[in-house]
Amino acid sequence: MFITITGELGSGKSTVASILRDTYGFEIHSTGTVQREIAKDMGMTTLELNKYMAENLDNDYDKLIDNKTIQISQELKGQKIVFDSRMAWHFVEDSLKVFVIVDKFTAAERVIGADRGNEEKYNSFEEAVNALQERKAIEDKRFQEMYQANTTDFNNFDFIIDSTDLTPDEIAKEIYDKAIAKKKADQDIRISPKRLYPTQKIDTLCLTSSNAHPSEESNAPGNEIEVIFVNKHFFIVNGHHQCCTEIHNKNKLVHVKLLSVNNGIIEKYNQPIRDMFKLDIDAYLQWEKHNHITFREYPEHTLIEKG
Repeated sequence: MFITITGELGSGKSTVASILRDTYGFEIHSTGTVQREIAKDMGMTTLELNKYMAENLDNDYDKLIDNKTIQISQELKGQKIVFDSRMAWHFVEDSLKVFVIVDKFTAAERVIGADRGNEEKYNSFEEAVNALQERKAIEDKRFQEMYQANTTDFNNFDFIIDSTDLTPDEIAKEIYDKAIAKKKADQDIRISPKRLYPTQKIDTLCLTSSNAHPSEESNAPGNEIEVIFVNKHFFIVNGHHQCCTEIHNKNKLVHVKLLSVNNGIIEKYNQPIRDMFKLDIDAYLQWEKHNHITFREYPEHTLIEKG
């Protein structure tokens, strides 16, 4: 049984991999550990090493890391191995491909609190947030150029899970349960309901209201919430009532259905995404008040052009 884990920096991937080893009997192959060791030997930070590899695509380090991943997946078929790697999903064919997402501020807090040596120490919270975002952008660009592989395309993964409000043990159990279920036909996306942004005002959330979205049809408990992912945020298309229920029930994760967006149009409903983003700051504040939550940042609608 192979599990490949990738995702956002600071999402807790390595800690989860360790729990899968200690609790569920997996072996670990971690490219992050290898990369940090290389950076230390070269007297670089991890970010500096990433920049070096991005500027030298024919470097020996990427080849060393990737070839080892391929070798293990070919020679140890049938064994329980978790690959803690940004690109293992691309190389390991028969695996549960997991992508772990996390709020960028939570990620920075975790990285600051972790002991990763002098090469990953930050002078401020803001520096950590920016460095993680920069490092991810560099890695994404490098892998796109090297392998024509989009590491940020959720369609490449079987199981997407949000670690923002979960403990590492909870994440590991979710992943293990998914792996032993062996049901990979339908993509499974589970996100903290507190991270879903509304596209309707609280006072217009009525199924019979003429102001309701045309897609806001069924919000019975247990239904998937339909969302779009735009400018690094998840927005509710259908399921505002369900999201509120999940938050008030203190559920840490909710199943969502990610809708396709093509040239700025939500394909399922043939609806421009521009029509979805008409809320002002007061509408977000009302959503927060109603659900007793606090967003760590508000979407900048003026930046939204296309999906």
